[in-house]
Amino acid sequence: MGQIKQYDKRVGITYVYDTEYYYDKEKKQSRYRRTLLGKLDPDTGGIVPCGRPGRPRTKKEEEGGDTDYKGLYEDALGRISADEKRIAGLTERVSSLEKAHRADLRQIEGYKKKLCEISKILAGGETGISSAQNSQIAIAMPENPCYNGSTVKNHRRREMAHEEMIEKIKQMKVVPVVVLNTIEETLPKMKALVDGGLPCAEITFRTACAADAIALTVKEFPDMLVGAGTVINREQCEKAIAVGAKFIVSPGFSEEVADCCEEHDMLYLPGIITPTEIMAAVAKGYTTLKFFPASNFGGLETIKALCSVFPFLQIMPTGGISDKNILDYLAYDKIIACGGSWMMKGTPEEIEKMTRTAVNLVNGKK
Repeated sequence: MGQIKQYDKRVGITYVYDTEYYYDKEKKQSRYRRTLLGKLDPDTGGIVPCGRPGRPRTKKEEEGGDTDYKGLYEDALGRISADEKRIAGLTERVSSLEKAHRADLRQIEGYKKKLCEISKILAGGETGISSAQNSQIAIAMPENPCYNGSTVKNHRRREMAHEEMIEKIKQMKVVPVVVLNTIEETLPKMKALVDGGLPCAEITFRTACAADAIALTVKEFPDMLVGAGTVINREQCEKAIAVGAKFIVSPGFSEEVADCCEEHDMLYLPGIITPTEIMAAVAKGYTTLKFFPASNFGGLETIKALCSVFPFLQIMPTGGISDKNILDYLAYDKIIACGGSWMMKGTPEEIEKMTRTAVNLVNGKK
């Protein structure tokens, strides 16, 4: 039939074959076969002898000899040996990971069983942990940097440094959750809160102007207790701290936000709902937490159930709080304040009026 060319995109080479039809007397049928002549030289257009497509030529073949089957066999054995070594290494690594995973599971179970012992030890320890209690904690928990006695004590010391800020929040009793869609809304609404007797706000990072709004509020109302809410990552946290936020609040628990707050010695109130989330926060040293969204997850009854297991917690519930139920929440001694947005609706005049009503309500004034 003649010569044909075939491009192999795997290696970027065009191979040239001699093809022909022939009659197979044994099988009594016409058959097709092709013989490799070599590869096409792109510069000269000539045919350069080469080995079988898809494999490198052996040294003997490069020197002009016939197909080096022995060399090919030895190369194949070498590749198989290397593959077997890689497989053995991977098998050993998988086995090691499985053992480590089983050990981690056993350790986690140990943490779960022992956490109640910590709860009992820390119960009533809101003003600090005695050396005797600290020793008990170290004995109660498995060896782990998050749970050993000295680390728990250090976390508590760090939280005690923020107790002045927590005390201010307790005195407010209500933390307005503020969403500002434009920077122009900032001063009228913040002034309404201050004039209504509530110099406090959690300005949320739900809108693009949040950082600018915090900076403007801090500048115009320097005595106001201004925090950043809905902070879900380090970038937002860094921005909030840079513009002057005095505390950070998240809808959930974020390790990167917690680390950022720790680096800047900033009060962090992470959001929690479940015992698992509480344990994660406690492991990082946080016992003053936001319960969110409160009304969707059982409200006050759920908070009481959680605090029965974790009696050292202080809670700031948010979500579904209003003038209709806030007194029920504040009556529970584990609750330091409530976050709410019901007073932030309407004009600045209406906000001031509802804020004053809320302040009088939580302070027992008519």
